[in-house]
Amino acid sequence: LLTKPQAFILVGPNAEFKIPWWGSILIFLFPPPLYLVMRPFLKWYLKTFRLDIDADQHQYNKYCENLDDTDPYKLKKAASALQHYRVWDLLPNIHLPVLIFGSDVDHLHDPGNISQMLPLLPDATLINMSNNTHTHSGEMVIKLRQYVRNLDK
Repeated sequence: LLTKPQAFILVGPNAEFKIPWWGSILIFLFPPPLYLVMRPFLKWYLKTFRLDIDADQHQYNKYCENLDDTDPYKLKKAASALQHYRVWDLLPNIHLPVLIFGSDVDHLHDPGNISQMLPLLPDATLINMSNNTHTHSGEMVIKLRQYVRNLDK
C-alpha cells in the first residue's frame, strides 16, 4: 500500500553536480589505493575553491572528517555516478509542497543551483539559513516543524 507524502523536505539539494573536466579524468584514472596521497589535495581543493571556511569552519571540518573516514573504492564509485546526476527535467513533475533549506554561503551546495530549482518546482518554499552548519542544526528542525504544522492547516 503506497501513500502519497504530504511534502518533500530538501536540505542543501543539488539538481546536478558540476565536476570539472579534470575531475572527471581524475576519477576515471586514479586508482583507489592512492587515495591517501590524493586526500590532502581534495581537502585543499575544498578549502580553496568550494567552501567558505570564514563563514563556516565547521562545514570544512565535517568534510575533512568524512574524507578521512571514507572508503576510497566506494568514493570512486559514488563520484563516477555523480558525474551524470541531473534531475532538472524531473522537478516540474513534483506536485507536492517542497521545503528547501539552503544557504547563500554554502558553495558546495550551490546556491545558484537552488535558485534555478525554485521556479521549476510548482509549490516550493526556500528557507535560507546563515550557513551549512545552521542548515543541519536544531534551528533548522524548529523551522521544519513550523512548516509541517502549517501544512496541516
